[in-house]
Amino acid sequence: MKTLFNLLFGKNGYFVRIFLAQKFLYKKIIAGLIKRSPSYIACFLMSINSVKKVNFGFEKKKKLYFVTENNLKHFFTNAFRGNWLYQGGLFERSFTLCQSYGIDKISFKTGDIVIDVGANYGDLGIYLRQFGVKIYGIEPDNDAFLALKENNYNQIYKCACSYRIGISKFYLNSQHADSSLIATNSNQNYVNIETNTIDNLFREKDKIKLIKLEAEGFEPEIIKGSLSVLKKTEFICVDGGPERGPHKKQTIEEISNILLENNFEILFLNIKSAKILFSNKNKFN
Repeated sequence: MKTLFNLLFGKNGYFVRIFLAQKFLYKKIIAGLIKRSPSYIACFLMSINSVKKVNFGFEKKKKLYFVTENNLKHFFTNAFRGNWLYQGGLFERSFTLCQSYGIDKISFKTGDIVIDVGANYGDLGIYLRQFGVKIYGIEPDNDAFLALKENNYNQIYKCACSYRIGISKFYLNSQHADSSLIATNSNQNYVNIETNTIDNLFREKDKIKLIKLEAEGFEPEIIKGSLSVLKKTEFICVDGGPERGPHKKQTIEEISNILLENNFEILFLNIKSAKILFSNKNKFN
């Protein structure tokens, strides 16, 4: 009798599997409807698909979606992405993102400078703003930048970080936040965009607490354009996952080699997502 009960109601039992399958199917259907619906219907569907404390809306003048939680309002451009990013709440989204990089292990204080390279909508700032840090965001994708400039970063730059200053092709995949300076099979459409280096943008800063870097496989080149600023940077966290070019190569090994050769050591490694946090061996006050 106990065996039969476990087969039906146990952790991997028949009814549990049916429930999970129905739940997965429900979420897929809702996501599909959101993707194809006008803004007012998409907002309704996102709201009923999220935790109770979260509400979604659309500002016609700005042509942006937004999500609210308590007194916080956060803008985004793509309803399909917003549905899965924020359905658990704004703080939950930001804290989970920070955890994936090991940022939650860093002690921040008021006035610390954080550089968010590949900021997208600025989700990182939701968690970090509570510490009174100054956040500088860099985002080359025009759709994401429209939302980022509404989301309370101290200063933002619409350019692509690189190893050189100039103009480059920027291959577009805004819907999945996969736009890149490197072409893939899925993003053949491109625009010409200004490129800059972190060394040039932040050469006047005396000390930087953290650089967060996510650039769809272009991370090694950006680091090579950051070597002077890195000397006065306490922490850098990088996404080295399989995103580079048509073959989706990882960059984590090349990233690690560059940073280890430039006086950094590994503080945290997220093997599942190939994200890694480095700490400068020099002591910072």
